Amino acid sequence: MTPSAPRLNVFQRVIRQWERLHPYNAAQAMRLARRFDLAEISAAWRSTLIDLGLGPIRFEGDRVLYELSPLAVAASEITVLDEEDCLEAFLSRQLNLAWNDDTLPFRPFTRVENGGQAIGVVYRHCASDSYSIRLILREWLTRLVDPARARKVPLLPARRGYWHHYGAIASGWSMIGTLLKLTNASVRMRRCKRVVPPPKDAVVDVRFREYRAPDGLNDALRQAARRRGAKVNDLFLAALFRTTAQYVPLEPTKRRRDTVIGTIVDLRGQIGRSPGDAFGLFLGFTSTFARPSMLRDTDRLIAGISGQSTRHREQFIPQASQIALTTGLLAALCLEDQELQEFYRRRFPLVGGISNVMLNGTWASDLHPHVLTEYVRVSPTGPFMPLVVTPTTLGNRLHIGVTTRTATIDTATANNIANSFISNLQQLV
Repeated sequence: MTPSAPRLNVFQRVIRQWERLHPYNAAQAMRLARRFDLAEISAAWRSTLIDLGLGPIRFEGDRVLYELSPLAVAASEITVLDEEDCLEAFLSRQLNLAWNDDTLPFRPFTRVENGGQAIGVVYRHCASDSYSIRLILREWLTRLVDPARARKVPLLPARRGYWHHYGAIASGWSMIGTLLKLTNASVRMRRCKRVVPPPKDAVVDVRFREYRAPDGLNDALRQAARRRGAKVNDLFLAALFRTTAQYVPLEPTKRRRDTVIGTIVDLRGQIGRSPGDAFGLFLGFTSTFARPSMLRDTDRLIAGISGQSTRHREQFIPQASQIALTTGLLAALCLEDQELQEFYRRRFPLVGGISNVMLNGTWASDLHPHVLTEYVRVSPTGPFMPLVVTPTTLGNRLHIGVTTRTATIDTATANNIANSFISNLQQLV
């Protein structure tokens, strides 16, 4: 391991611990308006890896080494899905498939669909964030449709770590102030309902389903958010609070009445020293709370969520959020796997999570819809969240991915959750 190898940030270290309990995989895919033959797709994929300098990853202590291996690149084959194998089923299997160290952290795939084609990758999330994967998919697609514009500059890992880019000095948050806020949040989480634990002999598995919102809902949500002085993500949270209250099994208790939902935040868009296009993982999170009375009053619910979101931005909570994860790092040192999962369920009683990405105004929108018709993102649940909803906006299309833990939420309930989420969104506009 070379001294210049990047150190794992706190989020990456926690993900590595979560991998003890279950693979923490994610995926992204592009639905294309035309088809390419397998030879073209394979050549473009390998060219992308070589030109961007991507290869196997190796962990050693608190560092990660990215290696360019021509043999590994040459051996990277595209998985071709049969017509009978739907994308949901394939991605569900991949989310539950562990990785070997010293291997490529990407599993590329393709599937012919309705006159077009889907291409994408399943990836090991501890190695890279969604932004890095979108860069890789952009270059893969560019080599298929406009090779002359393909990037030839390597996609290097960040030379400096999380603290340099988003620490207290870089982003302007106070360590003492953050610790006080985290203490308050921890106290409030003790008043939140907990998800019913799965049976001890239950199979730890996750499943992915995809859905599309009705045409026009995108614009309606933007207008509704603007009228209320809120963000579109605030409306997503409001809809998810109401949906989880109906479908997520929660422990009955008189003392715990509130609920809490987590939001994954791409730190590259936040205040700090941006790492630019550096390959790696720069993520934070926020926790949003709701009281039962808020769920019955739409105006109060959205105002409450919007107020919390504003405070999160003003107080740099996404940038400072990795501090909260240190408790999990310490717990993992002395707890067995089953105990660690229970620790997260009790200390972080999230009833769901959301990862929202708007692709309008990016390279993807330049290719939509004549080349790129739809963008699919798949998020993992981790060891303590029963479900994660992944809205992705491209043009006038709103694609909604839903990942669920099968020991807590069965297939029928997962479908009800997705339909309820969309229905609640429609009621907010």
